[in-house]
Amino acid sequence: MKVLVTGATGFIGNYVVNELLSRGVTVIATSANEANAKDKTWYSGVNYIPFTTANLIPILEANKGNN
Repeated sequence: MKVLVTGATGFIGNYVVNELLSRGVTVIATSANEANAKDKTWYSGVNYIPFTTANLIPILEANKGNN
């Protein structure tokens, strides 16, 4: 299973990413705060895409086929 988590660096998003990874789910994470994302323990275990309006198409492309 592959899941896109928006707001991954926020309070709830951070918890969701960690929980999904602990269950063996492939995670695509996005957030507007890339510097904060790099500090997260999960950063190296996800496909991280910085959220900007310029990156909207790559985010949608990465989400194809997600559950």
